[in-house]
Amino acid sequence: DKAVKYVVDIDRLAVKDSPEGIKASDGAGFDSYVSTSVIANSHGMCLGRSSSRSYVGLTLLGESNGGMQRGSGYDICRDYKKLKSVEEIIEEARARTLEKLNATPVETGKYNIIFSEGAAASLWGHLFSAISGRPQYQRSSFLLDALGQKVTSDFITVNENPFVKGEQASRCYDSEGVRTQETNLIENGILKEYLLASYSSRKLKSKSNGHASGLHNIYINADSEKIKSKEELMQEAGEGLVITDLMGQGVDIVSGNYSRGASGFYFKNGKRVHAVEGITIAGNLKEMLQGILLIGNDIDNRFKIKTGSLLMSGITVSGS
Repeated sequence: DKAVKYVVDIDRLAVKDSPEGIKASDGAGFDSYVSTSVIANSHGMCLGRSSSRSYVGLTLLGESNGGMQRGSGYDICRDYKKLKSVEEIIEEARARTLEKLNATPVETGKYNIIFSEGAAASLWGHLFSAISGRPQYQRSSFLLDALGQKVTSDFITVNENPFVKGEQASRCYDSEGVRTQETNLIENGILKEYLLASYSSRKLKSKSNGHASGLHNIYINADSEKIKSKEELMQEAGEGLVITDLMGQGVDIVSGNYSRGASGFYFKNGKRVHAVEGITIAGNLKEMLQGILLIGNDIDNRFKIKTGSLLMSGITVSGS
């Protein structure tokens, strides 16, 4: 009953006394579960674990000058009692909807780009796909045989910690029963470890490091002088685009070629000017990841990849 009231309140209050530009609710949802899993085999292994997950989300419709936009607010955590309040979910959904209104393309050219924390997590995800075991033994990665080589800017270190209490990606062993471990994946821009499961580790004549279930709580760290607020990133860049949403599947993990639809906003003199949509960002992932200039302190802990925004320069944008 409390869960039903929670969602109904979010859906009802979201449009009540809402700011100009908010048209309607496109729905709210909630789910919560507790599960238990066991892995056992004929060699005497028997492992069990319990897990929980709670989620709440709201999507709103906005309208301005005949153009419609959607924006969402949500939260996800292990303990439903720690979910954001009704007011916080509504505030996020309203803000994300309103910031998209009156969007237009920008002219084609090369821009300073700030990938916001969600878009930044997506970029890092492509790197982690490229250093996974299967693309390595299949010889189909843009970071082929990259162990010991530079894969990102030299002020960046990437750690994995599967043992953080309360995090969604925490676990003591993977789906094959291999114990997970704290790992320095990248140190000062240099790749130190591949992400290996049992089969891929045998193919590469190595040892599994517990990644049959994917990633576990990735932390993107940087030298302190390279970490700034998003406002400071905009001031450092002066003019450019902040990318908040990415669309499409234009990523080639074999070559690293990158081309995706995007939206966000244009800024000048460090200040937001107008919303942007209908653009395509193109480049090569190896060059982009090694060309990171600064990292934001705006980490979104809802993602398993804990990263702030990323500032890059000279990125090709196709627009009007």
